[in-house]
Amino acid sequence: MYAFVPAHGDSRVGAVQEHLGRTWSEDFGLAVLLVDFVPESAGEWGDPMIRRDGSLDRCSFCGTDASALRKMIASVESNYDVICVNLTGALEPAGTAILNMAHSVFLVSDSARPSLEMAGATIARLRRFKLEDRIALLLRRTNGGLRPDLAEDLVGAPVCGLVETSEQMGRLARWLAQPQPSYTATLSA
Repeated sequence: MYAFVPAHGDSRVGAVQEHLGRTWSEDFGLAVLLVDFVPESAGEWGDPMIRRDGSLDRCSFCGTDASALRKMIASVESNYDVICVNLTGALEPAGTAILNMAHSVFLVSDSARPSLEMAGATIARLRRFKLEDRIALLLRRTNGGLRPDLAEDLVGAPVCGLVETSEQMGRLARWLAQPQPSYTATLSA
């Protein structure tokens, strides 16, 4: 499971989530579930029913409490190769539940100093969840913005990739789709 966190309201997390999800599904044949917390994408009464959208499955956890959310994820996770959660608009208990289950947490920001300062504040809030080894920055460069190495210094998290072009997002999707070595295998190597 990958969690995507906006640095601010205009971070375009949904576009990044959508592009990566479509690449995993259409180019790699992976079963992908895109999850969000947007009321408009929930069904009637805010139900978290999974809906098919082309090559992707989607659902909204808007209004779902943390306990129910954990149960729902547990009941469907074996059906998907990738669950990709956009935390835009998530209430803290639900967001915390997703963060604790996520394999990786990606903070999406542009390279403008104000955006990166907001990203740094978000990272500071996320530190209380002890996610340092799972947080990375997805960066979109802007005119007059900081270089990726300076963005890392300011935010306090590594830049995992640039998300400006289809090619860059395809590269990121390809890298994330690769089988990851188990932690024990890494230790014994």
